[in-house]
Amino acid sequence: MTGVGGSSNQWQTQQQAYLARRAGVHVIAVGAGRWLDRYEVNNVVSQPRSLNAIFADSFSTLQRDASAAVRAIICNSMYYSRS
Repeated sequence: MTGVGGSSNQWQTQQQAYLARRAGVHVIAVGAGRWLDRYEVNNVVSQPRSLNAIFADSFSTLQRDASAAVRAIICNSMYYSRS
């Protein structure tokens, strides 16, 4: 989705994420590093943003910071899709 700091076309990135969500896609975003655009990450994910926008301090801590959060989202999604 994005490179260093953010995407090259923030409006188009958010528009495509909106279309994906509208089509039923659950959008999760993981941002790493100090220079990422948190506003952009928060505006592409599905609701609730607090669960679907995941941030890591750096690429070296990405696995530690994000893996449990991603696992929880996936497991909860699988649980609710069976109900």
